[in-house]
Amino acid sequence: MKQARAWRDENYFALYGHKILNRTVHKRQSNNRATGIPGVRRQIKTVHQRIGDRLYTYQLDYYIAEVWLEPGRDGERPRKSRSKTFSVKKYSEETAFKLANTWRSEMEKRLLHDGPKKFQEWWETTKDAR
Repeated sequence: MKQARAWRDENYFALYGHKILNRTVHKRQSNNRATGIPGVRRQIKTVHQRIGDRLYTYQLDYYIAEVWLEPGRDGERPRKSRSKTFSVKKYSEETAFKLANTWRSEMEKRLLHDGPKKFQEWWETTKDAR
């Protein structure tokens, strides 16, 4: 590990002309949305709705399952993705998480089996069924 850090510091100095700052290197911190499963995350959306003169505010709590058709490049997030949401209010916390996890693994298998182009075609033809 010491050798890796020394190599990093040496290359950083060669590129930028100064030593690496402590705050430059940091870990990605997990947040409350993290589920531990790639492609499945929890989302809480605050909605403001005006009905007449009154303003109503409420929260929608759901899990999002997402598959990516193209991988990201150079540390960027993947661009093309397909996702489906599962409401905690409708299904319950545990069931919504299980449904999201199951949906993602099924879509991942289909994507790996068919490839991105066929998967995209299948996705477009089944829009009404979703």
